[in-house]
Amino acid sequence: MTGSQTVSIVPDGVVAYGIQLPVQALSTRVAMPWERETGTVVEVDHPKRGKYLTVGNPVKMSDSPTEVLRSPLLGEHTDEVMAELGFNSAQIAAARAAGAI
Repeated sequence: MTGSQTVSIVPDGVVAYGIQLPVQALSTRVAMPWERETGTVVEVDHPKRGKYLTVGNPVKMSDSPTEVLRSPLLGEHTDEVMAELGFNSAQIAAARAAGAI
């Protein structure tokens, strides 16, 4: 769906707080230098994908800075999550050997 199509399905193009704004593609936004300067668009380094631009956190609070992190690799945190759920290393290894994870 294009930005224009998205705006067309919202009554009168109204979005949050009654502000009418056009929907912009990320490719349009990365061309605007202030988007990167303000952290609205950020560069992320991914081990397989390399460096790429993505949307930053739209909420900016001086006492609560945020960091946009890369997406995880498939299965990257499986062992940690399984351990947090109470599985021990032998059970996790058995599940992996059985092809369950």
